Amino acid sequence: MPLTPKIPRHPLPQPSPPLLLSAKAPKAQRTNSHHGCLECRVKRVKCDEAFPVCRRCQRRGSVCMASTRPAQWQIEMPWLSNMTVFDSWPGDGLPNKSPTPSAILGHGLVDSKFDDKIEQRLLVWSSNRGGKHIQNLSNAYRNHGLLMLYQTRRQTHLQSEKLMPLSPPTAQSEHESNQKQREWLPNILFLALEAIENLLEIPLTKPCANFQSLPLLSAAAELTSNENDWRSKSISQFRMLYSINRVPVQVWSIQLLQEIWALKDSGGSVSWLELSLAKGWKLRFS
Repeated sequence: MPLTPKIPRHPLPQPSPPLLLSAKAPKAQRTNSHHGCLECRVKRVKCDEAFPVCRRCQRRGSVCMASTRPAQWQIEMPWLSNMTVFDSWPGDGLPNKSPTPSAILGHGLVDSKFDDKIEQRLLVWSSNRGGKHIQNLSNAYRNHGLLMLYQTRRQTHLQSEKLMPLSPPTAQSEHESNQKQREWLPNILFLALEAIENLLEIPLTKPCANFQSLPLLSAAAELTSNENDWRSKSISQFRMLYSINRVPVQVWSIQLLQEIWALKDSGGSVSWLELSLAKGWKLRFS
C-alpha cells in the first residue's frame, strides 16, 4: 500500500490588531493667528482677517488697519503708501467748492424734443455685454440717467410755474400738475429701487463695485419714508464702500442723504444735485 506524503499544515495568518488611531495618529495642528485688524483687537472681537477689509469693519464702516503687519502690506502693495486718498478724512476738509451752479438748474429751461429723444433711447437700452455684475452696474447707470432726466423735468415744471405769477392757477391747471406728479413719482421710485437692487447684488470684492457710488446716491435720494429698510441698506453700502476705498465722498453722500430724507419726511422736495449745489459742493466720485 503506497504511502501518501503528508502535507504540512501552516497556521492561517491572523489579522493584525486594529491600530489605535487616537494614540498613534498625529494630531492636526491648529494655528492661532494674531494678525487681526486694529479695530477688532481694540473691541476684543474675532477678526476674519479678510483683505483688504474684514467683514466687521465693512458692516461698521470703520477703517480696517493692520495691527501687526503693515510692513508686509507695504511690500505686497507698494502703491499704498503713495496714495494720498488714504490720508484724507471727512472731518479734515469739505468737498471741492463750485461757485457756478448748473445751467439747467439755474434757469430751468431745456429742449423738450431732445429730452424726449434721450428718454426713449434710455428706455429701450439694455445691457448685454460683460458679466452679470457689469450688467447690473450698467442698468443702475441707465436708471441714474432716467432719474436725472425726470428730476430735470420736475425742476423745469416748478420753474415754469414760478415764471408765470400773473396767470392765476385754474382748477384744470392744478389738476394737470397733480396728474403729472402722480405719473412721475411711481416711475422714479421704481427706477430707484431697481437700481439699488442691482447695486447691492455686486460683491464688494469686484473691481466694478468702486463705481457704484454715483447711481447709489441718485437712487437712494428718491426713497421715501415708506422705504426705511432700503434707506438703511443704502447707508450701510456707503459705509462699506468707504471702509474699502477710503474715498471721503462716500461719507459726504451719507450726509447728503440724511439731509434729503429729513426734508422729504417734513414735506419738502429737493434732489441730491440741488442740495449739493446749494452747499457749494462739487463731489468727485472717481
